[in-house]
Amino acid sequence: MSNSSSNLFNKINRASLNRLSIAIRKAQENGGYPEMSLNNALMESYKSERNTEFNTFGQWKEKGFQVKDQMVPFLIWGKPVEMSKDEKSWNYFPVIQLYSNTQVVEIKVEQPNQENKKAGKEKVASKK
Repeated sequence: MSNSSSNLFNKINRASLNRLSIAIRKAQENGGYPEMSLNNALMESYKSERNTEFNTFGQWKEKGFQVKDQMVPFLIWGKPVEMSKDEKSWNYFPVIQLYSNTQVVEIKVEQPNQENKKAGKEKVASKK
């Protein structure tokens, strides 16, 4: 992905997450998602019978899964990062992309079968 298309993708993600965050805040004002942080309420809104676990791309990889092609991430806010420019400072909230258990597949590590092991040993023995 080129830098310009990556920037556009990030802007779209931020705008989408902003709209959803406003809707969640309104729901919280009306008694929905009681005593939850915005991110926890976002996560709760994403849950369904099928979507029960959410992790980042890297977290799924650590668990032995890979994200399927063309999956649209679920978005939450990251921890604020302090930014500064021209003696002005502000908190910037990055967007975190999460994927659900329905968007991943287990990474299968092929184990060599007995025939492949024997063939490999025979090749090594023949080289000696």
